[in-house]
Amino acid sequence: MIQRATAVALPVVLLAGVAALLLRGGADEPGPDQGRVEVLEGSVEVRGAAGPPVTVTDDATVDFGDTVRVVEGRARLELAGGATYELRHRDATGSTVVVGSPPELVAGDALVLDGFPARVRVGTATLSAQGVLRVDAGTPVATAYGGRTGVAGVGDVSELRMLRRLVLVPGAVPEPAGFDGADEWDRRYLGDAIAFGERLEALARGYTSDLPAGGGRTVEFFRAVLPALDTEREFNADLLDPGRAPGETLVGAAIAVQGRRDTFRARWAEVFAFRAAGAEWGLVALDQGVSQAPVLDAIELAISAPPPDPSPATPSAPGTTAPGAAPPTSPTTTTTAPPPAPQPPPGPSGGLLDPVADPLGELLDELLSSLLPPG
Repeated sequence: MIQRATAVALPVVLLAGVAALLLRGGADEPGPDQGRVEVLEGSVEVRGAAGPPVTVTDDATVDFGDTVRVVEGRARLELAGGATYELRHRDATGSTVVVGSPPELVAGDALVLDGFPARVRVGTATLSAQGVLRVDAGTPVATAYGGRTGVAGVGDVSELRMLRRLVLVPGAVPEPAGFDGADEWDRRYLGDAIAFGERLEALARGYTSDLPAGGGRTVEFFRAVLPALDTEREFNADLLDPGRAPGETLVGAAIAVQGRRDTFRARWAEVFAFRAAGAEWGLVALDQGVSQAPVLDAIELAISAPPPDPSPATPSAPGTTAPGAAPPTSPTTTTTAPPPAPQPPPGPSGGLLDPVADPLGELLDELLSSLLPPG
C-alpha cells in the first residue's frame, strides 16, 4: 500500500508542479523573489527545484532557484528590481542562468542591459554593471560595452571601464575590447566605432606615407596642420613620441583636442595609452566621448593642406651655420679707384695781375741768387 500510494502520489505532485509553472506564464510583474522570462524568438527550458523541465515559447514567471536555458533563439530575463538580461543560443551553447539576486551564469553568455547596478555572478566573480555588460561563462570573460562595472572576487581589479574586457581570473588586467564581426552583440554596440576606426586607420597610414622622411615630428608642424592645438598651452614637445608615425600622432591629437574630459595632457595620455594597449582608433574616439564628424573634419583639413617645412627656421649665432643649411659664401670684394682729386680752377687768363706777377718773380730770383754761396 505504501508503495502504491507513493506511486500514485508522485505523478500527481509532478503534474501539479507543471500546472503551477504553466499558470505563471503571462504574469505582469515578477514578485520580490521571482523573475520574468520573455521569449523573443525560439524557446527556453525552465527547470525548477523539483519536477521535469518545462519548455516555454512565450512569457513565464520563474522563481529564485529555477534554471533557465535558451534552447534556441533569444530570451530576456527581468528581475523585480528592474535588472534585465538578454540570453541567447549561439555556437551550440544556450545561455544558462540560475535565477536569483544576483543571477548566476553557468553556461553560454549573457548581456546585462539595464539596472543600476544590475549584478551577475560568474564563478567566483560578482559583477555590478552600470551600463551594458557582456559576460561569457566559457572563458570566463566580461566585456563592458558601456558605463562602468564594479568587480569583486577577481584579484585586485575593482572596476572595469567601458570598451574594455577582463578575463575573470586572479592576476588578469583589463584590456581593450575585441570585435567579432560575426557576433550580433558586438555589431550592435561596437559596429559603428569599428567602422569609424577602419577609416581613421586608413587616413593615418596614408598621411604617414605622403610625408617626407623625418617630417611630422615637431610641435610647430602639428600646430600648423591642426590649428586647434594653438589654443592648447599644454601641447609641448614632451608629448611627442619620435618613434610614433606622424599619421598616428595626427589622429590621436585630433581626438584629444575634441575631448572635454580632464585636462588636455590627461586626455592625450589616455588616448595614446589606450591605443598602445591595442585599441582600435574608433574605440579610442568612443572612449573619449567625441563625435565622428569633428574628428574627421580636422584630419581631412590637415591632409588637404600642404605640409609645413619639416623644421622651423631658427636664427643662428654669428659665425655658425644652421643644421642642413649650406655654408655661407664669402662676399666678392670689388676695388674701386677713388675719383681724381678736383683740380683747382685755372687762373684767369689775360687779367690785370699778369703784368705785375712776372717782374716780381724775376726780382725774387735775383735776391736768392745773391744770398746763396757760389757754386
